[in-house]
Amino acid sequence: MAVDIETMVTTNPNEFWEKIRKLGPRNVKDIPMEVVDESGEVLTNEKDVLNKWRIDFENLYNGKNNTEFENDHYNQSKVHKQLLESEMEDPLFMPNEDVNSNITIDEITNIVMHAKSKSASGPDQIPYGVLKYSIIIQSLQQLFQLIFDTSIIPTIWRKAIICPILKNPSSDLRVPMNYREHYFDSKTAINLKTVEMNIQRLYSNIWNDNIQQVSKLRTYITFKSAFNQEQYVKINLTKVESSHLAQFRCGILPLRIETGRYIGERPEERLCKFCTADVTETETHLLLDCAFYSDIREHVFGELLLTTSFISMDFNEKLIFLIISHTRKLAKYIVQAYFKRRNSVYK
Repeated sequence: MAVDIETMVTTNPNEFWEKIRKLGPRNVKDIPMEVVDESGEVLTNEKDVLNKWRIDFENLYNGKNNTEFENDHYNQSKVHKQLLESEMEDPLFMPNEDVNSNITIDEITNIVMHAKSKSASGPDQIPYGVLKYSIIIQSLQQLFQLIFDTSIIPTIWRKAIICPILKNPSSDLRVPMNYREHYFDSKTAINLKTVEMNIQRLYSNIWNDNIQQVSKLRTYITFKSAFNQEQYVKINLTKVESSHLAQFRCGILPLRIETGRYIGERPEERLCKFCTADVTETETHLLLDCAFYSDIREHVFGELLLTTSFISMDFNEKLIFLIISHTRKLAKYIVQAYFKRRNSVYK
């Protein structure tokens, strides 16, 4: 120990005292995997030991008469609710806007940023430092707002890491009640991956309901069934290709099916003026059927159009296949076809 002190080199007082604290032998007492039951018998079976700890601490925190406790709690809550309701009937009652307003990003940020980054994590093992990232703060805000709106609290939040600390160093380590009953880590357990999945699932359901109600997304809903990032946004397309492909996917490329709305035409009246097929000019017609673009179609897609598997597909299957599997060619085709169409209109 003396040698360690003499050879210690540091200018940081905190580091100095930390090293001093670690010097010398340490007397560490681990909780043994055995307990003494009410009869004085020593139990060594792991299942029996864990069950004894569970029962003792369950009775400690919940009380042995849970029914009586729950009834009392219910009656107190009922009285409190009645008092609140009677106060709200008072004409002079002023609601607490701070309590009733929506949870904001600033509130969550303020709380999270004041937390010590080195504090012990909860059962999810997520350190506080991770919670300070902006994307996590946004997820937390959405989570707490969802709880606020639905009045439903995740059941996982009832879990905590219990840290038993022996009351008296000389007492028997095998008796759970010899440990401090009130000293435990009550940090909330948040599985952020689960939170993210739940929020995404909720938004996905809303998104799916909404897109079914927008008529211009007629093409979009044929190939888009999941709320996720599309691969085409990661492809190195030109700005013109990206723009026209996005318009094509979203049903806002200026074809008759879209522009006909501007002058009040019914869908069946928005016929293609560039071929003799006498059909509505839709995205599918532009891509697969219109004879006006047959030269571009053959040039861009080539032999792909002649394969047996492609020929056997219906229009929707062909559309989905080209969008998913041949994005670059599709973008190139849309740009060339639309430019040809535009030049024909304005020549």
